[in-house]
Amino acid sequence: MPTTEERMRILQMVSEGKITAQDAARLLEAMSQADQQQSGSPPARWLHVRVTDTTAAKTKTDITIPIHIVQMGIKLGARLAGEQRLSSYDEVIQALQSGQTGKILEAEDVESGERVEIFVE
Repeated sequence: MPTTEERMRILQMVSEGKITAQDAARLLEAMSQADQQQSGSPPARWLHVRVTDTTAAKTKTDITIPIHIVQMGIKLGARLAGEQRLSSYDEVIQALQSGQTGKILEAEDVESGERVEIFVE
C-alpha cells in the first residue's frame, strides 16, 4: 500500500497538471501491486543517485529511491517524453531490467563541474 506521503505527491502532481487523474490512479494501483509482490520476497532494491560538484568536491544531491517507484516513474516518463530519449536513459532502463547492481551510470559535465552517479543497491 502506498504511504500517505507517496499518495500526497501523486495528488500534488495531479493538482499541478503534471499528470491526469487517470495516470494517478494507474500509479497508485501499480504501487499497491508492487507492495503486494514484495511482501515475502527478498529485500527491496534501491536506486541511489548522487550529484557531486567536482570543483568543490562536495555532494550537491544524494537521494535513494525504491526501485518499484523508479520503474513506475520510467513508465510514466516514457509516455510523456515520447521519442525524446537520451542514450544514458536507455542504459539505466537496461540495467534495471537486467537486475544489475552496483554503479550503473556515471556522467560528468566538465563545463559545469558536475558528476552524476547512479547505483542500484
